[in-house]
Amino acid sequence: MGSEGSYSEDTGTFDTGKIDLSGLTTPTLTFYIYNIIGEDEANNNELSVSVVHNGNSTLLKTFKMYELSDKDGWVKVEVSLNDYKDQIIQLRLFSHHALLPYILIDNIRIDNLNGSGIETTVDSSTKIYGGTGKIIVTGANGQTLSIFTPDGRLISTQKVTETDCYLTAIPGIYIVKVGQFATKVVVK
Repeated sequence: MGSEGSYSEDTGTFDTGKIDLSGLTTPTLTFYIYNIIGEDEANNNELSVSVVHNGNSTLLKTFKMYELSDKDGWVKVEVSLNDYKDQIIQLRLFSHHALLPYILIDNIRIDNLNGSGIETTVDSSTKIYGGTGKIIVTGANGQTLSIFTPDGRLISTQKVTETDCYLTAIPGIYIVKVGQFATKVVVK
């Protein structure tokens, strides 16, 4: 699915039909968005995701293209729908074309959350989770910590030297690996 803007500041809206979230314990919307790199400027196009429930629209997340990746290509993103568990909702996708004419999305899916945004236990003493502007790892002292983009590009690797490790990160989705364990983390 795509949105095309003919002029700077064009917008578009796509509303889904009704979606029943019954039976999902951690309902999460996932989809891929195509990041297009501009020649002279960062791609500051935006895609916002809202939920329409009982006649009210609530903004859940806005994705700025330049924050997702610094390379052309598909990037997987996630949006928690936990506040609407066991409800019937609609999704509203709103595109804002601030620079480039296209916003493309694919593989839209609603399913149970798979390790992202929720504290994940690596073993009895190590935990990995995302916070506001940071990735938090506790109990991994002495282990190797690696952070990857969702498409598998290595961002950083370091040896953890403290019991609690706080890493500054821009909002987005990361794969965090401690020792041989890896999990997805959402930074808000």
